[in-house]
Amino acid sequence: MSPPTVFLFCLAGIGLLTASVPAQFKTRLKPETGQAFEEYVSRFEKNQPPAGEDFLWIDGRPESVRVRARNGEIVLHHYKVDIKVPDGMIHDWLGSVFIPGADAGEVVSLIRNYDIHAKHYAEALDSRLIENKENTVRGFHRLRKKKVLTVVLNAEFLMKIHAFEDGRWYIPCVSTRITEIADPGKPTEKELPVGEGRGFLWRLNSYWFIEQAEDGVWAECRSISLSRDIPWVLGWIIRPFVESTPRETLISVLGTTRDLCAK
Repeated sequence: MSPPTVFLFCLAGIGLLTASVPAQFKTRLKPETGQAFEEYVSRFEKNQPPAGEDFLWIDGRPESVRVRARNGEIVLHHYKVDIKVPDGMIHDWLGSVFIPGADAGEVVSLIRNYDIHAKHYAEALDSRLIENKENTVRGFHRLRKKKVLTVVLNAEFLMKIHAFEDGRWYIPCVSTRITEIADPGKPTEKELPVGEGRGFLWRLNSYWFIEQAEDGVWAECRSISLSRDIPWVLGWIIRPFVESTPRETLISVLGTTRDLCAK
């Protein structure tokens, strides 16, 4: 094959790949994918909150890890997902942070106050309280996630507040509805049906563990989310978004919470 022919052949192949990209991006949440996520989080939730000295993840770590957190580091732990997720991926991260001089009640107030989240948290374009009772909060976020690609989502959450007499709080916050926004900010903007779109975030559950210390507050958040799997033909585009965004989001949320509540 002559060099010009090879060149034209390569161009044709690139054209076919490019033409297939929109079709490859579109996906749909399958029932068995959602069921795998529900099974995974149910296994976790049935043993929560931990009792006694095991309430915080960091309590079981070496003292050097606690020192890192007290020196300002957000300490992360990645859990290996031990369940098959058909056509999807579960992302399970925990972050632990120490907030010097903080009051645990104020940290909890920030976490539950959706009306102010968009003012402070980087990914929240809009936020509002839907329901605000003593132990139950329903909230809305419009989220923008950007990593090579930009994705805008509408998300609703149900949060339960569990307060204990020993200065501890356990706050599970589970997504009840997540939808992708097509053409955000344009006249053609529309909300896609639940489970349709590019599939970068189908579920997002956050579990907060808050503990008052003498000189501040320990705050931990375990984030468990569900996304599409990574098709090989688009791995170079999708992989950075799918694999790194959950970790980076957790770091951003914990860092902002610390900065707002530290004294």
